[in-house]
Amino acid sequence: PVKYLRPGVHRYWTGDDVVELRAYDLDTAMPELTDELRALIPASDLIDVTVLQHQRGLAYAGGRFVEQLAPGRYLRWNPPDARVTINVLDTRVQQLAVPAQELMTKDKVTLRLTLTIEYAPTDLPVATHTVADLKDALYLEVQLAARDHVGATTLDELLEGRDAMTRYLESRVVPRARDFGVAVSRVGVKDVVLPGEMKALLNRVIEAEKEAAANVITRREEAAATRSMANTARVFAEQPLLLELKRLETLKEIAGKVGAIKLVMGAEGVTGLLGERSQA
Repeated sequence: PVKYLRPGVHRYWTGDDVVELRAYDLDTAMPELTDELRALIPASDLIDVTVLQHQRGLAYAGGRFVEQLAPGRYLRWNPPDARVTINVLDTRVQQLAVPAQELMTKDKVTLRLTLTIEYAPTDLPVATHTVADLKDALYLEVQLAARDHVGATTLDELLEGRDAMTRYLESRVVPRARDFGVAVSRVGVKDVVLPGEMKALLNRVIEAEKEAAANVITRREEAAATRSMANTARVFAEQPLLLELKRLETLKEIAGKVGAIKLVMGAEGVTGLLGERSQA
């Protein structure tokens, strides 16, 4: 090949058998091009795109959507009067963070929420043609849903029911994302940040609750011990012999721990002790 001719009227001599003209239809698939042909054809007149396994391609001709392309290599003509464009888009699951949203609860407590959303495009033409920026659209949907839920919930309900908030966000965001050609796999609350004074107040409340619970447990154990002592006293009152055996057992335990016993008494006590011994 010695020359590349763009679309148009071209006149040439046909008397020379060594000259050959080959015409390629721009509406059919491009044949395999040799290196010589590639060197002659301007780069602007060819489209050479590779779509990877985790990607899909959207083909446009003259600004109009033509088809969605599966993974593979695509070599196409790009005529000046109907330029061809192939946009390659990622279909893997993606994460979007919605950071530091300052919201006010139903009981007028201001807090900051960090939210996350995981999504993947399922209908690329819809996702591309419906919204100008898919991430901005999802960001806004999550933000508005979070404001509506927090504004109708007290702080205690919010802290105790994070699962309820997740379910609410999913019920709001998932159908809306489906209209964008996107499947949302998860919407969640990553962090809840409270003001400093509110943190201190909640810590004091939690400390008081734990102390009250500890006091209840202590009183319960004391009551159980008192009932046990009362039952023991009742048994001893009904069975004096058991009380005597218990007393002897206690004396035995004391005697095992005492090395010597010292008695302190007056003269009368000594005389009485000696008298008893002499009588014995």
